[in-house]
Amino acid sequence: MTQRLRAMTPTERFAMAAEMTDFVCEQSLAAIAATMPDASPQEVRLRWCELHYGKPLTDRLRAYLAAGKA
Repeated sequence: MTQRLRAMTPTERFAMAAEMTDFVCEQSLAAIAATMPDASPQEVRLRWCELHYGKPLTDRLRAYLAAGKA
């Protein structure tokens, strides 16, 4: 694996990292959605945000969304 990474251009390594990040985010959202079967997609994303960025920031985001600013 190390040899393969060394052979890649910076652009290829970035693309690989971006794909892996997308995959992990999709999987974590799916796991959260599985624990919240009645939740809307927005509620699932807000829970994801809360787990990754904390409740204070997520509460601010919820208030912003509730005010119709998004």
